[in-house]
Amino acid sequence: MPGFVVLAVADYAGEWEQAIETTADLVGCPKCGAVAQLHDRRPTWCATCPRRRPVMLVWVKRIWRCPHGLCLKRTWTQTSEAIAPQVLLTERARTEICRRVGQDAASVATVARKFGIGWRTAMTAVRDFGTARGTLPGPAGVGQGSRGG
Repeated sequence: MPGFVVLAVADYAGEWEQAIETTADLVGCPKCGAVAQLHDRRPTWCATCPRRRPVMLVWVKRIWRCPHGLCLKRTWTQTSEAIAPQVLLTERARTEICRRVGQDAASVATVARKFGIGWRTAMTAVRDFGTARGTLPGPAGVGQGSRGG
């Protein structure tokens, strides 16, 4: 993914686990613009598109701190467009799951198994991604109806 580097790769319980971090090491405070200081690091797990087997990313997020005592923005956690906050999948994986279920007419259970995630997580991606675009993806009549999306 652009803007990330791989720190380590390991085989864990039948899936690839990749530790990653962003390349940004000079960040300004979003409130006052001062150069931020590293405060802590926090791992966040999310699945991405599988290769021959499921791939789990461990994003070692940086937690930044504003050095100015009077600034109202004390600390904040990194964000990325590639991985939305509080999700279990990368945006690329969410798009691919939605495409496979809608366009390829694969079952949610089959796609979830290939990605190494649960059915509910895959279905949430289909609903979120499909609804965000107005309709659920798929051939005529597939994925569209009275499911609230």
